[in-house]
Amino acid sequence: MSHMRPIPETVLETAEEIFQTLRMSNTALFGDRPIPDWVFRGHSDASWKLQPGVWRDDFLPRFGTSQPFLAICATEAARQQIDHPGWQGLYAFDTAGRLEKALQRMGIAYALLRNFVHTARSLGLLQDGEQLERAENMLTRGGHIVEFFDPELESIAQHYGIPTRLLDWSYDPLSALYFALEGSRSGVDAVVWGVDLLGHATSSALNRRHPYSPSVEIFHGDRHANQRVRSQRGVFTFIWNAESHYANYGTYPTVENYLTDLHARKFIIRPSDREKTLALVNLFRERKTRAHLMPDLESCASVAKSAFSYNFNL
Repeated sequence: MSHMRPIPETVLETAEEIFQTLRMSNTALFGDRPIPDWVFRGHSDASWKLQPGVWRDDFLPRFGTSQPFLAICATEAARQQIDHPGWQGLYAFDTAGRLEKALQRMGIAYALLRNFVHTARSLGLLQDGEQLERAENMLTRGGHIVEFFDPELESIAQHYGIPTRLLDWSYDPLSALYFALEGSRSGVDAVVWGVDLLGHATSSALNRRHPYSPSVEIFHGDRHANQRVRSQRGVFTFIWNAESHYANYGTYPTVENYLTDLHARKFIIRPSDREKTLALVNLFRERKTRAHLMPDLESCASVAKSAFSYNFNL
């Protein structure tokens, strides 16, 4: 479902505006529920879509060219009848070869996940994932790759840079602000998205017209197994049936396609270089740094060095 009216935007230019606005104590914006259900995501470029890495335009050019065998497997899988709901009936109308491309993308995503999991298991860093088959085996039985989804493994891989079908958010707006400002460029707007999960859940229940149409679902992940999820107060979104949407229409849906003006906000972060530095200093004082959000020794070293670039007398 597409929202009927534009999602409200608020432009924030000074560090003071940013920190006054992006606090859960801002009841005028986020409501006065004892435990607010808002989640946030920061982008260093406001033009970027709310789209998981596997569905972005650069995914196949980045990972597909070095794996031609998986493309061959996808071609074979596309010739088979997939009985999974939402995929039936695509074959008669697939004149653009989208089904094959969708299966290739799913196969590469699966292979990336499997390689990550098996390497981590071999080093004693993970215990789960022993059941994962080779990607080509899953692809040559098309129904298997379509049905596969392991949110626990994908949520761990997502936090270590593996493209997945998940998009990560945080219950903490300042954590999202850190990711918006980190790597942002002078003269380019950053953005923090905010979504009221309670309002979204109500809207989704009212507007879901077909059980096999794409819909945004919420997944919290295993905070005991994933330290980064704990540190970032993380949560994930997943769009069900996005691949069948691509096979039918040639585009992958984005999360903003399913947000309405009633339960979403878009905060454009547009500080001067000085105000950006002041905001980063404030985040440092709030313990919102790479070390605190992605705790390991490498992050601690990075923060120790970056602290010398801040002017704490601003």
